[in-house]
Amino acid sequence: VEKSLADHPCVNDVFVYGIDAKSASPGEKDIVAAVVLTETSDINPEQIFSWCKSAIDKTLIPDFLQVIDEIPKTASEKPQERFLVERFTDYPSEIFSR
Repeated sequence: VEKSLADHPCVNDVFVYGIDAKSASPGEKDIVAAVVLTETSDINPEQIFSWCKSAIDKTLIPDFLQVIDEIPKTASEKPQERFLVERFTDYPSEIFSR
């Protein structure tokens, strides 16, 4: 999923993670793709979802896009998922659903 999204010409960085499913089913996760768009990008989230439909198996298409300025990372460049999960709740304006 990350590779396919990273291939989009308007995506500069991407990290995919899971959150507890809205269905509240035990063990189920919704897929979130945190994306950083290129500086010159004038794309809307629907265009990225359309890209996913053509490039990714339908069962793997993210349920949500989280459009952010930067993916938080450790000093060794490992994405810090916990900060993205916090932002998912705290900044609903960054979240777009499929």
